[in-house]
Amino acid sequence: MVAPDARGNWYQPGPPPQSGGEAALREWMARELDRIASVMRLGRSQWLTLDELAAAPAKPHDGMVAYFLAGVVGAGEGLYERRAGAWIKL
Repeated sequence: MVAPDARGNWYQPGPPPQSGGEAALREWMARELDRIASVMRLGRSQWLTLDELAAAPAKPHDGMVAYFLAGVVGAGEGLYERRAGAWIKL
């Protein structure tokens, strides 16, 4: 069973191996990918943290969601979705 850590994060990577060569790295990677898949299957998340952007992305595409500071893309600071080639405030 997957459970959140003390800060509510559902996935935190384990430390990569410092020895053991390629075999140890492959085992670690397989284990971490399995952990990520488990969290994704459960679909659990308590929150989403977005960086506050002071500039629009250079190559935006429909489906993006971002938090912009005032005056960057539209009517004030807030959460925006890129839809039909435009930033729409949510």
